[in-house]
Amino acid sequence: MNSKLTTFLKFRHFALIEAIADQGTMHRAATALHMTQSTASKMLADLETILGAALFDRAPRGMTPTPLGRYALAVARTQTSNIARFEEDFIARRDGGYGTLS
Repeated sequence: MNSKLTTFLKFRHFALIEAIADQGTMHRAATALHMTQSTASKMLADLETILGAALFDRAPRGMTPTPLGRYALAVARTQTSNIARFEEDFIARRDGGYGTLS
């Protein structure tokens, strides 16, 4: 496993990949994530540098995932779904929502 990637990659990177794919532009993705466009652009540039590949094709009217970007998007969607499920399950367990009824 690439230790550089595992120490660098954060949940926000997955959220950014999803937001760009869903929103179509960096500006709308940044707005959806409550960050500035420059912060989102820097995050994506850093991520692409670490991965050594472009994740999105940039065009005047928006951004579309590259083939590797589509793969990263699928992984991002899986990971964010897993985190959401973990959050729901954890809260339910914490609040006594799981167990046996006698």
